Amino acid sequence: MQPSGWAAAREATGRDMLAADLRCSLFASALQSYKRDSVLRPFPASYARGDCKDFEALTSLFGEGTYLTSDLSLALIYSPHGHGWQHSLLGPILSCVAVCEVIDHPDVKCQTKKKDSKEIDRRRARIKHSEGGDIPPKYFVVTNNQLLRVKYLLVYSQKPPKRTSSQLSWFSSHWFTVMISLYLLLLLIVSVINSSAFQHFWNRAKR
Repeated sequence: MQPSGWAAAREATGRDMLAADLRCSLFASALQSYKRDSVLRPFPASYARGDCKDFEALTSLFGEGTYLTSDLSLALIYSPHGHGWQHSLLGPILSCVAVCEVIDHPDVKCQTKKKDSKEIDRRRARIKHSEGGDIPPKYFVVTNNQLLRVKYLLVYSQKPPKRTSSQLSWFSSHWFTVMISLYLLLLLIVSVINSSAFQHFWNRAKR
């Protein structure tokens, strides 16, 4: 018997709090990402056929498939931070990179050398109808997703900057003036204490 919605949510939270939190964040981010149709204006005419907009062709420069890279810094460029669940323990602004396992197969297109040769295997370096030519180094295009499996998810959190009070911000902006004023005040107190008038008043007060 399948547990109810609330029971299933409590069970998932009890097993792994952060995993359940990440699911909520990914769901919230997906809800906010459906605005791409209104963001990209004007839409490139070569990728539009009447009222139909071919987003897959627009983002597939080297042919259709799932794009991967062996360079983490390159993957981070294509995974910018986005807004997720505002109450997430991981943070409201997240970036996610999938670490995948790929089978070495002809349907996985990349720059690889032929067996027992130093030449590039052109059959695996280019996909049919590719607009960008050969696949660049460190790129992999998987044309059959059955050869691909997600192993891990790398989650990067960008915490919002802490808001400081106006008093602290003013002090940090004028700290030099404040320190000079305190130093002058200290000199004034020392000079007053060492003056003859103060010594006379102090001696009379002690009697």
